[in-house]
Amino acid sequence: MGEEGAISINIAVIQYIHVYDLYGQSIYAVRLRATRRVKLYRKILVAIDGSEPSKRALDYAVEIAETRKSELIIVTSVPRAHVAAFPVGGFNPLYMDQYEKDLHHTYSRILAEETETVKKQHPDLLVSKMLLEGRAGDAVVEASKEEGIDLIVMGCRGLSGIKGFVLGSVSRHVVENCTKPILVVK
Repeated sequence: MGEEGAISINIAVIQYIHVYDLYGQSIYAVRLRATRRVKLYRKILVAIDGSEPSKRALDYAVEIAETRKSELIIVTSVPRAHVAAFPVGGFNPLYMDQYEKDLHHTYSRILAEETETVKKQHPDLLVSKMLLEGRAGDAVVEASKEEGIDLIVMGCRGLSGIKGFVLGSVSRHVVENCTKPILVVK
């Protein structure tokens, strides 16, 4: 993908210098030392989980990536299965492997379907996907570091009160633990 039409900014390095004018008056002047062109948001990571808020986040990420001529990386994270996720008396260790395979299949399918939809609707957009594993917030933070991401876009379910405190929030975790720019879409 070329730079044609890409939105970028010029970064200027300036130096203040002390000089004298023709009349011997002391003045300060600005001297331009160097400039370079910086493309905004070269790589955008969008986290999805199949929910409506994540679909809205994907729409925003696609729009930004198209406008900026950026690479879009769509990610989802397969959570680890925990015994506590099963109702009392409903857990059978013999089914744990199958449960983990089903989880992996479900998240892989969500990721593949959303990625293919974006590629079909936006054929000129550079799109890739990553299937992460583990806690979603930690996985997104780590992937953003490893991939050199310039912007993270993610949805927010808007949980508040006791429910939000007990369940936590992936978007809140990412905001608190990542140094990259983050756009949270409601």
